Amino acid sequence: MSEPKKHHIVPRCYLEKFAIRNRGDQHYVDVLFKKKNSTEIHEKEISTICSINQFYTFDGLPEKEKRWLEKYYSHHIESVYHDIYDKLTDPSIDIVTPEFKTKILAYVISQELRTTKIPNALNSLMNGVLEYAFLAHEQLGTKKQIVSEDGKVIDLEGKTLEEAFKESNSSNRQAANLESVKRLKQISELKSGYHVMIVQYKGDLGLISSDRPVHITEPLYSPNCIIRLPIDRSHIVCLYPYNREVEPNSYRILRLEHSEQASMPLALSLNILQIEQSESFIYGRKANIEETMKHYNRLLSKDK
Repeated sequence: MSEPKKHHIVPRCYLEKFAIRNRGDQHYVDVLFKKKNSTEIHEKEISTICSINQFYTFDGLPEKEKRWLEKYYSHHIESVYHDIYDKLTDPSIDIVTPEFKTKILAYVISQELRTTKIPNALNSLMNGVLEYAFLAHEQLGTKKQIVSEDGKVIDLEGKTLEEAFKESNSSNRQAANLESVKRLKQISELKSGYHVMIVQYKGDLGLISSDRPVHITEPLYSPNCIIRLPIDRSHIVCLYPYNREVEPNSYRILRLEHSEQASMPLALSLNILQIEQSESFIYGRKANIEETMKHYNRLLSKDK
């Protein structure tokens, strides 16, 4: 059996919780394609969104080993998500075990680390350096190469700029993915004392999500970083620094339920964050996306 080549940067186990309808093992969401600069919203099966060909593949490894990261996420992170979701959304669940809390932290943090955010940042930086190297070669006759501060030489002779971009982007993707899985354990341990809170919204406006669904208030390593992730149209999980005055037991699942009146502005602010930080896909229920976009565009027009 061949291994999947389309790797989900947001796993299907998460996406299906936003489904507007289900047909067997197929789950459908309404999707706004941000990169197309269109206001049209289309219903799509979740296997067709938030995926990139070979995103977690390591090109230099043997064929049987090169997709080890995709398998790691599938077996160790995604396989426990349904249990995480069920317990988080069950108001009768009060206290969880240290092991189960670790699973919650690992899932939420991994979702921030496993997207295109870091590779794209590296690509933007490196592509600018490559463009300068090619321009200097053409106009000043310098060698077509890049020399790093530690003396490492990247030879660009015989390559077009497009070929250099492709090679660099592939290297950045693999380096970022490897670093992310290393950081996952470190950051999960750093956040082991964090509180886990589930906030429920009861208004008419439901939550939406995106291909970069995690919102962080500061860099992940910061001890003051607050981490938020919507997990369906009415719940969001919030990880925030330990505060003994709030709750001395960090293994207790804190729960907050907003009234219908309070839910509207709070859900709207969370949805606007999803729109702002998304790259390509915004998904959920069509009416919720349209209502959020209406307010978002109104805010943009005021800023002009």
